[in-house]
Amino acid sequence: MSTTSDPCSQHEEIFKQSAAELEADADDLQGTHGNPVTALSGMARLRAENEALRNQVVSLETQWEFLRTTLGVSTTICSRDSI
Repeated sequence: MSTTSDPCSQHEEIFKQSAAELEADADDLQGTHGNPVTALSGMARLRAENEALRNQVVSLETQWEFLRTTLGVSTTICSRDSI
């Protein structure tokens, strides 16, 4: 009997091929999402960006306050009724 006509051998070969494909997919997923060091460095990068943006907001608020007091800019909004 040849191994190609044996149903058990055919199923075993299909199983092995499917397992190899699944293993390759698992390796791909682990490479992109399974590395906790990459995730932490990504989180650290976002935290640093967030801190930089917060510092920029504080700087802009300080500049606005300086210009407002120096130029006498009013921050109140006039309604049409008061005109």
